[in-house]
Amino acid sequence: LVERPEVQVLAAFSEGLRDPDAFIRVSARAAELAKPFLLLKGGRSESGLAAAMSHTASVSGADEVLDAICMQYGVLRADSMEQALDWLSLFQTGRRLRGDRIALLTGSGGAGVLMADASDQMGFVVEPTPQKDRDIIESLIPIFGSAVNPVDVPAQAITPGVDNYQTIWETLIASDGFATVPVGSGLRGLQAVGVCTQIRGAIVRIREPVGTP
Repeated sequence: LVERPEVQVLAAFSEGLRDPDAFIRVSARAAELAKPFLLLKGGRSESGLAAAMSHTASVSGADEVLDAICMQYGVLRADSMEQALDWLSLFQTGRRLRGDRIALLTGSGGAGVLMADASDQMGFVVEPTPQKDRDIIESLIPIFGSAVNPVDVPAQAITPGVDNYQTIWETLIASDGFATVPVGSGLRGLQAVGVCTQIRGAIVRIREPVGTP
């Protein structure tokens, strides 16, 4: 499958690796061809390992070793079927990040801290917003918000309408400083629906000329 040109994303579920050498060969080749490879593997815990051995009579092996192999060859390990399917949907678009610098857009300072922690763990770089973009954002949010990265847009900035939020998002997505803009709004109800509708429209309108996921 890895050699077929129509296959652009690879995914596998395994309870135990019977042939580690074959897994390494496929992983290395997928990396060479820039094809994302997702792995969902059972038997990570002691209970899961016992279940895998009783089910397939195969030994799962040291999970730490598999982690090291996946890290070396860029194989993504999903923690659940839902996560694996989400990643597959994302990679099937064919869109890839142009770098590791990201802007975090949130409606809560605490949520921004958690997003920054998660970003760091995944190897992303959260650097300050470029000054020209920061000036635009600061003109649209209260003084207790933040245009520095993470960008904290309090609900008060959206209460009059969601246009401000859309402008802020478009400013970040069009910025030269960031490869992508994860959003954790923290909004609820009709306000959240309004923001999602505006951002969805903006994505459709500017996706192709900007090219930023």
